[in-house]
Amino acid sequence: MSVSSQSAIAETNQSKVANSSKKEAEQINKEAEQIKPYINSKGTFVEFNKEEAIKNGVNKNLAEKTADDIKKINQEIRDNQNKIMRSVTPNCRGVTKVNDNWFDNVIYLDSCKAQTLENALQAGATASTLSAILPHMTIPGSIAAGFLSVGEIAVSSANNGNTGIRIRTSNSGDLYWIHSQ
Repeated sequence: MSVSSQSAIAETNQSKVANSSKKEAEQINKEAEQIKPYINSKGTFVEFNKEEAIKNGVNKNLAEKTADDIKKINQEIRDNQNKIMRSVTPNCRGVTKVNDNWFDNVIYLDSCKAQTLENALQAGATASTLSAILPHMTIPGSIAAGFLSVGEIAVSSANNGNTGIRIRTSNSGDLYWIHSQ
């Protein structure tokens, strides 16, 4: 009679989950890189050139889903216009940069980019769109997926004073906290 050890089964299952998560994150990264050149989120509203993206080889389904996400994000911005106008200062507060260390990464988003991220989360944007909408950077796929888990309330809470946010992640891409700058 053979008895398999629970730890061996757990390790095998954890390995499958880790590989699955890694593949999902890689897919998100791939899609975000494809759509990022066609996204402009530097103004109040986010723009996406779907026709140009499709013309240049972006998968039609991905382009259509991204266009739908952008439409929802812009509607969320319109719906929250009063809140945004109250919270926007002449200059976006905080900084936007990435610090990566040997043990972890910290992504800094100024208050305007944090607000864009919050609107995208409220709109129900996909991880690929979340990963691609922030100018000058692509959020790694695993972190974008983490945002879907924590939601806009965590981002909103961290950016409550319009100071921008800090997002700490492990080098493997796991999101483990969001704080004000």
